[in-house]
Amino acid sequence: MTNALDKLEEKIIAEGGYDVILGFSQGGEVVQNIVDRLASINSQVETKVKMIALFGSRTYYKKYGAIKSTFAPGELSAFVAMGTADNEDIKDATRDTDNLWDLPEFKKTFEAAGIKTTTSTHNGGHEMPSMKTPGGFKQVLKDMFEAFPYEVPVKK
Repeated sequence: MTNALDKLEEKIIAEGGYDVILGFSQGGEVVQNIVDRLASINSQVETKVKMIALFGSRTYYKKYGAIKSTFAPGELSAFVAMGTADNEDIKDATRDTDNLWDLPEFKKTFEAAGIKTTTSTHNGGHEMPSMKTPGGFKQVLKDMFEAFPYEVPVKK
């Protein structure tokens, strides 16, 4: 995990920052763990990370520890989406539960750190929602953009 976090941090800084960092499945695990590095990262880049977006990812705070950072209101948002039929990794070393248990856990954990959190579902499984995902893709997309209230500058 440390190696993945180091590489992601280097990439964000080398690129001058990003508005959003998105992760799917295990990539979402990395994104969850970069949260404690965001203050340092954002101090080194022009474009500050304002949102994290997780798709098909599980909560890993029990595995890696609680979020140590706190954020001012409006400083960081999180968007978390899962497929209602996603049964990937629902029984692991930290829990034994149903597939959507993570959504309220993300909300509780992230909001305790000051991260405004929006959750959403689609009717697919363990996949990034697409136009082929049965039901919900347009709603997930709408939910994500509503959760990201920042005006993204358009480069001319």
